[in-house]
Amino acid sequence: MTSNTPNRTEEFAQELLDKQDTGKEAKTVIATSDRVLARITDGIYRQPSSALRELISNAYDADATKVEIQTDAPRFGKITVRDDGNGMSPEALSNLIHNIGGSIKRTVVNDGYGIVDAEDPTLSPVKKRKLIGKIGIGLFAVSQLTHHFQIITKRKGDNFRLFADVILKTYTEDELTNLTKKKDKEPRKFETGTAVVKTIKDPNIKAHGTDIILLKLKKHSQDLLRSRERWEKVLAPENAHEEEPAEPPAYHIGKLDLKDDKTIRRASALPWNKNDTPGQKFSKLTRVVIEQVGVQYSNPKLENIFDNYLKTIWTLSLSAPLPYAEKHPFDLDFKDGIRAFHLSNEQTGQAKEIHLSGAKKIRDVAGLEVPLKNPKDRFEVYLDEISLKRPIMFKGLPQTSHAIKTPLIFVGKCSPDLRKIPEDIRGGELSFEAYLFWSPKIVPVEHRGVLLRIHDASGAMFDETFLKYQVSEQTRLRQITAEIFVKEGLDAALNIDRESFNYAHPHYQFITKWLHRSIRQFTNKHKKIGAEVRGEKKSEELAKQRTRVKDIAEKQWRREKKSEEEAPKVTFVPDKKEKEERARGKRVFSETKILPSNILALNSPARSAHEQKIEALVTVLDAYGILEDMPFKKQEILIKAIADIFLGVD
Repeated sequence: MTSNTPNRTEEFAQELLDKQDTGKEAKTVIATSDRVLARITDGIYRQPSSALRELISNAYDADATKVEIQTDAPRFGKITVRDDGNGMSPEALSNLIHNIGGSIKRTVVNDGYGIVDAEDPTLSPVKKRKLIGKIGIGLFAVSQLTHHFQIITKRKGDNFRLFADVILKTYTEDELTNLTKKKDKEPRKFETGTAVVKTIKDPNIKAHGTDIILLKLKKHSQDLLRSRERWEKVLAPENAHEEEPAEPPAYHIGKLDLKDDKTIRRASALPWNKNDTPGQKFSKLTRVVIEQVGVQYSNPKLENIFDNYLKTIWTLSLSAPLPYAEKHPFDLDFKDGIRAFHLSNEQTGQAKEIHLSGAKKIRDVAGLEVPLKNPKDRFEVYLDEISLKRPIMFKGLPQTSHAIKTPLIFVGKCSPDLRKIPEDIRGGELSFEAYLFWSPKIVPVEHRGVLLRIHDASGAMFDETFLKYQVSEQTRLRQITAEIFVKEGLDAALNIDRESFNYAHPHYQFITKWLHRSIRQFTNKHKKIGAEVRGEKKSEELAKQRTRVKDIAEKQWRREKKSEEEAPKVTFVPDKKEKEERARGKRVFSETKILPSNILALNSPARSAHEQKIEALVTVLDAYGILEDMPFKKQEILIKAIADIFLGVD
């Protein structure tokens, strides 16, 4: 057995180069520390999408412009992830194999491996992207899918490719306990598996990139991707007698025979057509979610609409640093019909409206920068010839009976001064931008909450608790989707699975407080807008009512008088002005002599509507000549009696 000495990484890299022209294989033992081994064996990644997400992140960090994933759906015999990134040198591949968990990303010493920028280890070497990966075990996330995979990698300028066949070993709990009994001063290295590597001649020196081929997927992973458990419930005979039998997903990739896992027993029901382009396929995937509102569910969930395969596509689309399906929220403008507000960073500050005009975008007015990467820096991900985009919609969302019809977006940014926190626990500087988007209905349900992104990527789905917001605002919180784009910091708070955070970290604590303060600002503004909209709606309704009553009265006047002469205008005035106004030839009545007491007590708009009805009554009585020869005093008595009957209360 080959021992892993401190120089084994360099020795193995040289061995690969020495055997380049011989076609011979070089074999080595994969090593890692007990800490990392235990975490990998425990299964830090819970879903197949998590492993694929890590491979996409690796491709991004390697300056890839395109990632293509083939899953062999619905059988999932093997999965291939191909990128056109920088590829790995023999030294880089050797380091990866011999130092799982010992990433050379973000370190000042990278020994010329070409994995990071020579001057700034937080950036990629060519495109200067902010690195997503950090802990060096991203590739080995595939252990959740399979124990056998292959790496084919090549750098531009090399006349050879590296081919590695990797088999990982699984440790039982008893084995781990025995291995970690000894209290070593230094982390112990364990055999995590074996790798057989050889160099293959390739005259195409311009070619570059890496292929990861996952072989013999675990039965559990295959069953998850195939939605086996759900189909078993749908097809189980005993479900036929249940009040609510299990329903098949509205869209799925088809069902295999549950016995042989090879024969397709139910054809796929996909939201796109076979001949659609990759972009059209994803667009239709997102639209069917919105179209499901009111069809079978008032608030559709992804688990009801999609099988696990389509949910995996959705999850990957949310996690990767990809462009939005429509446009970035900071690129919304006046034409998008959304009201925008700027969040204050002050403790008792209030959100102020952003007045958009012309072609100005929200980012132009609010001074927002995310995404930070060069717009010419293209990064595309295709899964089974579907072009993935970020599936968060800001336009064309379902309407409800809510008083506020126009979506609202609240944006903000913050770069706090953390110098009061001791440097050894501060975790560096922190800078972020964010938005809270409100709509009467957030679709799908899984998008309710907040999503934290570090360098435009995320390992988690939306947190529906909004980082444990304690105030009871359940209705409003169900109508918000939010994202926080961390430009600097927070990555130290990211746990090893990249799907959760160390809640005690100062950066996480600050972001939590900022978010909760922003939610309060949103709530205050939302309540105010709601009150204004309801007031305007009531005024509009009263105006329509007055117009309708007036039209009826004038129609009767014209019909009876057989003339286009306008009906005399009737108004109500205070007692002391009654005689004065009549002397000017106006048809007036005293307010207190005509209007019921309950009408007199109303505010101006509501009272005006009732006055309009009595004015219309007088016009109709006039039209039929009932008031023509009647003294004013008697007119007042008659009109008041009718008004009391129809409008007065005890």
